[in-house]
Amino acid sequence: MQRFFVSIKTENDAFSGDQFETEIARILRQIADRLEAGQRACGSVQDVNGNRVCEYGTE
Repeated sequence: MQRFFVSIKTENDAFSGDQFETEIARILRQIADRLEAGQRACGSVQDVNGNRVCEYGTE
């Protein structure tokens, strides 16, 4: 069985205060948009400040 994983580092300022849930949702939407557009099922995502904070893919 193949698994799909998402790992998000949330130590950056982009996740501080009330922005935590909003930034998580934005990252998950970006992954979903990429998958729906037919892009590879693996990659990375940057937070709103440009820091690479997310890796996703299959195991």
